[in-house]
Amino acid sequence: MENSYVKLLPKENGRFIILGASDGQEKGWLYFVSDTGELTFFINEQYRGDHLAANAVFLALPYLHRTYQIKRIFCRTELSQSDAVHVLEHNGFERTDEKDGTVLFIHEEKKLSRDDDDCGEGEVLYFAGGCFWGMEKVFRVLDGVTQTRTGYANGTVPFPTYETVCRMNSGYRETVRVRFDTKIISPKTLLTAFFMCIDPEQEDGQGNDRGTQYLTGVYYKNKELKDCLEEFFSAERKKHSRFYTELKELDCFYEAEEYHQNYLEKHPYGYCHITAVDLKKVKKLNHCEKLAK
Repeated sequence: MENSYVKLLPKENGRFIILGASDGQEKGWLYFVSDTGELTFFINEQYRGDHLAANAVFLALPYLHRTYQIKRIFCRTELSQSDAVHVLEHNGFERTDEKDGTVLFIHEEKKLSRDDDDCGEGEVLYFAGGCFWGMEKVFRVLDGVTQTRTGYANGTVPFPTYETVCRMNSGYRETVRVRFDTKIISPKTLLTAFFMCIDPEQEDGQGNDRGTQYLTGVYYKNKELKDCLEEFFSAERKKHSRFYTELKELDCFYEAEEYHQNYLEKHPYGYCHITAVDLKKVKKLNHCEKLAK
């Protein structure tokens, strides 16, 4: 098992040596107890920060699920170990059972169903603005937004998972589906909020989140919105020397795993690339919208 970052060398009794893909040097280890489903991992201190643990866990998960026919894999870590928490969350582990400064993470393989969202009242737009945890929070503070769901938009792999989107060249972007009442809020206000919280001049992601899954874009299904959206984008492009945010018709959207939905409401101190200042500015749009009415 290997990718461009690491190789996993299986040893006895569920133990794996983590090797660097380029130099073949030992970087750490990973250990799995099949009787309990418990996973532990370690990276030598001098190699931390190189995404080795994240890639090792990513490679190991499908192998462990398949080889041991085990549905759930567990890992408990201290909340203070932010690197380990980051590795687990970005490999699709769900937080459970926080106590005494530790948290139990659970990984359970599941396939997602395609969501064409053809039911429900109101209008719908899809926003990709970096990590979808923070982007969902942005739209949830706006009056007139009746529903938000995080998911994966416009990729090429059927039934994507979080691990697929983060680790494979699948074309998917972390996206928030926003259903809204046009009597209360306009598409223009949603776009204004969106551009308040992204950097359209960043080509490779948003903030410290780098990768194709973090690229920015706005997607629509109702072609009657196209002219309005294109007019807004045209004005926005003139404000920037470079502009990498795309506007396209929606091809497909799969809802993300349930633990990603309203993530920052369930975990108020979780990672968010959008600042409190940005959110405060977005909230003020509610007042502006009322004045416009």
